[in-house]
Amino acid sequence: MPFGFQNILLLLAAGQGFFLALLILHKYGRIFANRFLSLLMFLYSLILLNLLLTDLGFPDEYPRALLLPLGFTFLIAPLHYLYARYLLHYCRRFRWGDAGHFLPFGLYLILILPVLFQSEGSSPDFPRAIDSQPMPVDSVLFNWFLVLQGLIYMGLVLNMLRHYALSLRSLFSSIEDIKLEWLRNITLMTTGCWLIFAMENTLMMAGINLSNFDLSSVLVAVAVYAMGYLGFFNSGILVQPGAADSIRQATDFGETREAGGPPTSKHGGKYEKSGLSPEKAEAYVASLRKIVEEEQLYTDSTLTLNQLAERLDISPHNLSEIINTRLGQNFFDFVNAYRLEAVKRDLADPQKAHFTILALALDAGFNSKTAFNGIFKKHTGMTPSDFRRRGLSVG
Repeated sequence: MPFGFQNILLLLAAGQGFFLALLILHKYGRIFANRFLSLLMFLYSLILLNLLLTDLGFPDEYPRALLLPLGFTFLIAPLHYLYARYLLHYCRRFRWGDAGHFLPFGLYLILILPVLFQSEGSSPDFPRAIDSQPMPVDSVLFNWFLVLQGLIYMGLVLNMLRHYALSLRSLFSSIEDIKLEWLRNITLMTTGCWLIFAMENTLMMAGINLSNFDLSSVLVAVAVYAMGYLGFFNSGILVQPGAADSIRQATDFGETREAGGPPTSKHGGKYEKSGLSPEKAEAYVASLRKIVEEEQLYTDSTLTLNQLAERLDISPHNLSEIINTRLGQNFFDFVNAYRLEAVKRDLADPQKAHFTILALALDAGFNSKTAFNGIFKKHTGMTPSDFRRRGLSVG
């Protein structure tokens, strides 16, 4: 078969994957979760090479050589899941209870061992049977097991990220560096790959061979390219120790609340499980507003719920409860409301007209232009530039 565009894409993506695997392991291996990411990139690259060699007819000459790489597909979804879980919990070493996630791969190895050691006169048909018509039963079961495994694990990852995202705004006042949106996007893209693979498998079972699994192969290559792009242009993919610790705090905070944290109702007597009476809660609200406004704590871009709770001599969960139930906000919105008002005052002040908008935003506690612009437009319905022009003309 000629070396076409698809083959070039698979080769380039595999090469990039190998490079990223080495880069992540060498520079960022201190974070244990990143070792899973490195191994994931390495296996993706091996699978892409396997697809390339299959496309070029390599199994016809050396059918056994591709049996082992074929089994690596059993590791992709578990490694993706373990990377996300170890990252969110900031695990520093492997937990042997997680070895069970690799059982399907172990069973696959046991099943192919007899085939690998067959005599030279016999050759396994399985690698080539995947593309044959009609598809053999073992190939169908193999593919559907992969699809089911992949979708279950991706669902687990997305659920973890959903809970994590909810916790972020309860704990941090600036979340740009730890939102992990790139991981959510990669997980959604990977989920799409599994769904396309399921569609191709269904069509092949019906005797309809539209792409010979080429579409899912290309999507995997694109996913690896996306990981590479994010790795170079989004620092979040290569998590540093400081960010990893913040991620762990958000995860632990969310799990504690789910296990029996404070309610969100504004009505009733004492707060359930917290022991705070309405009178005591109102006193804390007054103290909270006073210390934030008088000391301008919101100007600290790294301000967290734990830090503010320590200043007030109250537990973080009780403080979060008070902000939620008494002020109707989460911690993120509470702090950024102060920052927003500070910027609005400065934008309307003629004496500060020589300051750039970004300088005023950073001075108020925002830590990025993107975060500031998004919050400003959401709450005012206009850009900071428009607001400044209107404010100065009125003044």
